[in-house]
Amino acid sequence: MRILVIDDQIGCSEEEQSIFLRAIGELTGYREDRQLLGRYDVTFCSGQRIIDEEVHNDVASVLEAVASVAHWALILLDMQFDSGSIGKSKKGGGQPGDEFFGLQVERKLYERFRNLPLIRFTSKSEQEIREESRPYLAKLNLTPPEFQYALLAHGQIDLAQKRELLELHSTSFFASSAILDVYCSAMKLAVTDDPVLIQGESGTGKEVLAQYIHRHSGRGANLFVPVNVAAMPEKLVDAELFGHERGAFTGAEQLKQGYFEQVGKGTVFLDEIGDMPEEHQIRLLRVLQERQFRRVGGAVFIPFDGRVILATHRNLQKRIEENRFREDLFNRLTLKLTLPPLRERFEEIIPLAEHFLAEITSELGKQGIILDKSAHQRLLEYEFPGNVRELAAIMRVVGIGVGNNRLVRADDLPLPVQKLKTKLSICEKDLPEKASDTCSSQTFEELTLARVEQIIRTFCVEFDDVFLPGIKPKIEQALQRLLSDCAIQCLKRCRHPISQKLRLLPAMQLLTGNKDLKGTGAKRLMNEILRRKQDVPVTMADLESLCNGIKRKAQKTCQKRE
Repeated sequence: MRILVIDDQIGCSEEEQSIFLRAIGELTGYREDRQLLGRYDVTFCSGQRIIDEEVHNDVASVLEAVASVAHWALILLDMQFDSGSIGKSKKGGGQPGDEFFGLQVERKLYERFRNLPLIRFTSKSEQEIREESRPYLAKLNLTPPEFQYALLAHGQIDLAQKRELLELHSTSFFASSAILDVYCSAMKLAVTDDPVLIQGESGTGKEVLAQYIHRHSGRGANLFVPVNVAAMPEKLVDAELFGHERGAFTGAEQLKQGYFEQVGKGTVFLDEIGDMPEEHQIRLLRVLQERQFRRVGGAVFIPFDGRVILATHRNLQKRIEENRFREDLFNRLTLKLTLPPLRERFEEIIPLAEHFLAEITSELGKQGIILDKSAHQRLLEYEFPGNVRELAAIMRVVGIGVGNNRLVRADDLPLPVQKLKTKLSICEKDLPEKASDTCSSQTFEELTLARVEQIIRTFCVEFDDVFLPGIKPKIEQALQRLLSDCAIQCLKRCRHPISQKLRLLPAMQLLTGNKDLKGTGAKRLMNEILRRKQDVPVTMADLESLCNGIKRKAQKTCQKRE
């Protein structure tokens, strides 16, 4: 990962430069002797030239440094430069206009380079910078985790580099940008001690995320105690969580420490918090507020020095309306993370399936079991209401049921028969508000070529800018996924589900949105699109060409918008 630091302290005396490089080295792993350490490749630029014993701020030198590398992961730009006569420190004494030089450089960079991963690197007070509403890093008291998060949030890095920064070593479980965005937020929340609420459907990996937060907090060396609240008898919830004194109730023959006391300085993970009875929610809220609790039957308050992470698959807003979850407890849980379901993380489905299949075959001592393309396609079409947990169970059944050196086909997968109703694979958070409203309710059955073009025209961001860095590429990627899904579904509908014979009519009805289109008209329209004689028979290759034409059509539409 290439990082460029633009700061006038690079041109200072050796002593000041040494202090500056040490500070940068603590963040990036770059030593004073300028040998690379760790994952970063750091380049420095002073943004100045010395002419006749005077320091001159020089925009051209900055532009030259930025242009010298095709792709920067991150650029740190100092805002305050000092020019003028060289003093003992070999640094300018400060001239009128120096305070605006950083802004001048910033403006010139954005004029010349598109999608620049630029962050202000400044000594200004935090309040001053926040008022300017731009990405920044404060030089004073900057820590490696903050630098790492800035690189994740504002840098231009690929998925593999994100996984490396997040210390996620499995390429199967973390293969989509959607899940990496969640873990990026989790890394930022990990350094706090506030309770975190993780929401998501069953089987999406809420406990895995909670363990990640625990490992990357200051409590990683202490206990992580998972507790399934829904599995506890209602009468024993308080006793299990907070413990009880001897004789507190029938059967309490000795003192028992609860999970909140056992965890010490570690983390308590309360799963299925949405199913906790209301009276126990009140006690939990008091513990979160006052950081102390009493055992059942006890009179002494015990301080709580741990952290609480909660999770649920329930819609808590709906349960609040139904008076089944306390609104004050929900409002106390200000730090929230939402895990997307597996059907919205389609990039992970095949890697995860192959991972789980390899796991079970290794466990059973089998070998040579591979998923073929038809199995891949069937998995991508399935909704996975049980998410990752269901996928793991399906692959386990497959691994147990087949023999060695076997190619697993679609018919070998124990998937329920269901109508395909997979949503478009566009994450709403990647789109502007108007575009997400347009796309969120569309299904494959409603998707036509005309509809695709209409969706493209409704996108409200026509170009990238400094206030929405990287938004346009995200939109274009989402469009390509949309078009690819359209093409795949078109081809799928071209064959009869039983005889597998080629069927032109359903595909052309899908593309045109005209359900009244007849067979002869469909063939004529196909040949018109492909610009050839009407008596030529239609083949599967023709339909593939047609689907590729859909993508080219959208690309031209995007180019016109630029």
